[in-house]
Amino acid sequence: TGREDTPEGLICGGSMQVLVEPILPQPTVFILGAGHIGFAVAKIAKIAGFKVAVIDDRPAYANAERFPDAENIYVDDPVQMISKLNANKASYLVIACRGHLEDQQALAESLKTPARYIGLLGSKKKVKTVFANLVKEGISEEALKKIHAPIGIPIATDTPEEIAISIMAEIVDVRRQNKKSTNS
Repeated sequence: TGREDTPEGLICGGSMQVLVEPILPQPTVFILGAGHIGFAVAKIAKIAGFKVAVIDDRPAYANAERFPDAENIYVDDPVQMISKLNANKASYLVIACRGHLEDQQALAESLKTPARYIGLLGSKKKVKTVFANLVKEGISEEALKKIHAPIGIPIATDTPEEIAISIMAEIVDVRRQNKKSTNS
């Protein structure tokens, strides 16, 4: 007959279609700095479907009462924590630390990660100063092109919540642009 029965009672031949969907890590917004901007970004990131992790060395700021929707809260030096976060291509880093020097150090450490997005909060003047300092430290101009700074899409903003909307709009755009290029 041309068909052989297997010991399990199956008949050889025929075809089968298998759908394989990769299991990708859930996109996570890592917020370095739990101040008023970080607070607002956390809320909007959660609404937009991202996991949220907050890193700040001030327990009065980085705590579960302030960030009830955060999956992870690290009360530690943000600069020291970056290498411990296991950032990957589904990681979005928002740098909004207390001061220029801490932001600069966090930015330098963030560039060592494979994060999909690195954004720096600050004015154009601050960004220019921080970038100039990083170049003096040996960071290449090419590496600096990976940074979204000033962070967020250019819309008129005034409040921390409006700034957070701008930041998350940029992050969503980066996330979706990545999906378009891989699905095309």
